[in-house]
Amino acid sequence: MAADNAYLMQFVDETSFYNRIVLSHLLPANLWEPLPHFLQTWLRNYLAGTLLYFISGFLWCFYIYYLKINVYLPKGLDFHFCIHYCLIAFYVIDFSI
Repeated sequence: MAADNAYLMQFVDETSFYNRIVLSHLLPANLWEPLPHFLQTWLRNYLAGTLLYFISGFLWCFYIYYLKINVYLPKGLDFHFCIHYCLIAFYVIDFSI
């Protein structure tokens, strides 16, 4: 039983460390420090997942609509049209959840 308790304390300390790393850079301390450990971890995962979603979406749009525009889309399309199309795609994906 003592080994299980030591492992649990190590797990909680490690996840608290990850919570401090992520949440201290994204939110003021007075918003997340009073929350219970479970909600801090949920908030950390939610914010990190949302940030990852938007960063990967931006990189995908940059690659498809700017770097490889003539490979994946017909030639002759205007760059501004592609940016407008990319913004519409982000709007539909984001608000359909």
